[in-house]
Amino acid sequence: MATECKKRAVLVGCNYPNTINELSGCVNDVKAMREMIVSRFGFDSENVELLTDEPESTYKPTRANIMAELKKMVVAAKEGDVLLFHFSGHGIVHRIDPHQPPNEGEAIVPCDLNPIFDVDLGQLIQQLPSGSSFTMISDSCHSGGLIDKSKEQIGPHSTLKGYSTTC
Repeated sequence: MATECKKRAVLVGCNYPNTINELSGCVNDVKAMREMIVSRFGFDSENVELLTDEPESTYKPTRANIMAELKKMVVAAKEGDVLLFHFSGHGIVHRIDPHQPPNEGEAIVPCDLNPIFDVDLGQLIQQLPSGSSFTMISDSCHSGGLIDKSKEQIGPHSTLKGYSTTC
């Protein structure tokens, strides 16, 4: 008997309130994304985890919390599942090896300013079961290589192949 696929999402919005890094709109971005994926793309709201750094939020988008939610989503994934990770906030470029100048990578910056590196995301993607899909949307600076070397990437380095949002 075939199992029913699931659509799961982790949506992260960091406005960094009351800091010199403050942004305005990242929390609104992920709230709008949640509304859209539930109303138009068939995600069950119970399978959508929203992490924001709003003052009233009790579960902040720290590195530890984001990584925990991503790991939980990946571990629960089965063949045919559709996974979505949306990050809206700051991004940075980091030096992987300071002795080799061209060797740089990218990272997203959670609200605790403890970066999640492209290597961290790559390790998660490697754990996905065959036949599942992982889509990442990063509305941040330096986001072009966050999931470089993955099977597919939309952007200047590859082409879109048979994308579908249906299970």
